[in-house]
Amino acid sequence: MLRSLSAVALVVSQVADAASARADPKQELHEFLQTVQDMVVPNPTHAPLPGARADINSLAEVIGINVTSSLLSVQPVPIDAYTDFAVCGIDLASGQDCNMTYLRANQGASKGWIVRPDPTETKAICNDGTPFAFQVFPGSTDNVMFWFQGGGGCYNYETCRAVPVATINFRPEDSGIFDFSNSENPVVKGGWSIIVNNYCSGDLFLGNTTMVTNSSDSEGENSTIHFRGVQNTLEVFGYYDRHLQGLNETNPTSHRLSVSGCSAGSLGAQIWNDYMVQNYRAERTLLDSYIGMLPEYFGVFVRNLGSCQVGEDILGWTEEMVAVCNAGGLYSFENYVYGPFLKSHVGYPSGYLGSFDDATQKLFYVLSSSDDYESGVLSFAPAFGESQKFTSTLFGILDNYTDINAASTYYLVDSAMHCFLPRESLYNATLTTAPHGGEQSMLEYIDAFLNVAVTPLYTEEDKL
Repeated sequence: MLRSLSAVALVVSQVADAASARADPKQELHEFLQTVQDMVVPNPTHAPLPGARADINSLAEVIGINVTSSLLSVQPVPIDAYTDFAVCGIDLASGQDCNMTYLRANQGASKGWIVRPDPTETKAICNDGTPFAFQVFPGSTDNVMFWFQGGGGCYNYETCRAVPVATINFRPEDSGIFDFSNSENPVVKGGWSIIVNNYCSGDLFLGNTTMVTNSSDSEGENSTIHFRGVQNTLEVFGYYDRHLQGLNETNPTSHRLSVSGCSAGSLGAQIWNDYMVQNYRAERTLLDSYIGMLPEYFGVFVRNLGSCQVGEDILGWTEEMVAVCNAGGLYSFENYVYGPFLKSHVGYPSGYLGSFDDATQKLFYVLSSSDDYESGVLSFAPAFGESQKFTSTLFGILDNYTDINAASTYYLVDSAMHCFLPRESLYNATLTTAPHGGEQSMLEYIDAFLNVAVTPLYTEEDKL
């Protein structure tokens, strides 16, 4: 429940008074973010699950980082340290492209593969300058689910370095639909392979710039922030291109492509969906736990990430959309990104998994509403109230999508949980059953969506 306005004013006053007594700007920023998180709590009209409250620890779990001495820290882990996975390094000069056939034949007992891009060819890099890599989980067929990994979002020194609220280096997926040993896994049932566009750029897969922070603020840390989500995505598309080329030499009709992603990855999937339909004939998209409710100021962050030129050069944005982006106004996914996509692809199966009262989406709504950290909570106060409209906004967007595209469906749980597909809790029916889902469980919904839903029919013009 959102605190009363008088309580908000009291907190603002307390934060302002305490700020003058603190000498450590990192600690001050952390305490401010902690205050934001404490105020964005589940709506009491719903029944939040134990541990679902948006505190510092649940946020850390969502974006895959550690809590050390009450401060968020993101320490890179060498790729070779993930010993549960096999590692393949692409070396195109020698003919090693880590193709699906090779990976399937050599996986052994590992959970899946981590693939390193060819170091002589790649432009991909993580936010903190560490190497980018992606994952491949070979299934029993060449049908591919292209997964956009989640992991928060950051836009500047404060949110990428001082107190990171995004994943800024490589971390693998290994639970939920990525557990290929689980016979209940709907991905395994459908024979899908998964290619993971791992998220370490912090920019919602839309960044194409480098930011050099003020060295006096960086406390001796790396002062260069790499927003390279676009280059990272194109790197993984390059791998998929080679996968398709290999298939087309044998059976050009033997493969299908679905798109999915959780949290920031859900936004990435929405951003790149039209591109993937146009270039790869993607046939369905399953979004998990980020609908695209964002504050107006988010459009400024999008512009600063270098995304407008990307939209014009790569994503095929209209002149109007590019102009809106350059003006810092591209924040409504419903109006400018996914709504128009569904209108132009009527009959395209689109699904959404989520919670009525997703605490993390509300949290990031507030965190993305301003970059005036010196004023403390005051500059973020309007967003607190707006974040409490999440449930009604969520249903409004989803109902609009089903109105404009009858192939759009959704499955919502009455909780504050965030992300289902990459979590082991996916297999816990108590946690993931919709209150109005009848006899259908979330697993059954996913299974039907991926493996039964009608594939859209493409015209010859679509194929050009």
